[in-house]
Amino acid sequence: MKKRVIVMGGGVAGMQTALRLAARGIEAVIVEKETELGGKLRGWHVLFPSFTPAGEVLSDLRRRVNEAGIEVMAGVGVRRFTSRSVELADGRTLACDAVALATGFTLFD
Repeated sequence: MKKRVIVMGGGVAGMQTALRLAARGIEAVIVEKETELGGKLRGWHVLFPSFTPAGEVLSDLRRRVNEAGIEVMAGVGVRRFTSRSVELADGRTLACDAVALATGFTLFD
């Protein structure tokens, strides 16, 4: 039976985690509280130090997630979770074999 991992967070770290899992034959489901994937990257113009346009990086990641057949649940919050399930804010419960946390960061001085 195929293993299933819920990846909480749809930013760069969450998408990369889901892609790595999928490449290893593990079913990954991304749960993102915002209505679209990308996290902080959505608000950036270029990446330092390469000055690669952030939009290009984001488009590539989203394309790869789509091509890998990774399920994305966007616009959904998480109420609570255990190592075997994630309860969404809308009351649904997702069963899983593990949870990966990729919930982002807050900028500070």
